[in-house]
Amino acid sequence: MNEFHQRLESIDQLYQHIRRSGFSTNPDEFVDTYSHRSSFFRMVMKMQNKLEFISINIGRNGESIVLEGKHRVSVAKVLGIKKVPVIVRVRHKLWVEKRKKVINSPEFRKDSELNTHFDIIEEL
Repeated sequence: MNEFHQRLESIDQLYQHIRRSGFSTNPDEFVDTYSHRSSFFRMVMKMQNKLEFISINIGRNGESIVLEGKHRVSVAKVLGIKKVPVIVRVRHKLWVEKRKKVINSPEFRKDSELNTHFDIIEEL
């Protein structure tokens, strides 16, 4: 099997795993490999059936920018999964200012559409 077909097979296995099991929110079932670029480390985690966290940055207007986990995000979209666990790596400075304003200001909060944003809702 050539490299291309192996990659397709691994994405299909990922699809089947997520379709069967979904995404757990139990941190013990995930591993943060963002700082561990070693292929050996990644292979060991895969053998233990651990999925990597989806790592994101949040842009100036609150948009999610996927760093790690593009295939997992794509599979979740195909399967209609609306919420997946992520690790937020970096928040844009302008987003942090907007976020603080919504969290800390009851006046601003009641008129803001941002109060339903995933990065804010848990803080309210």
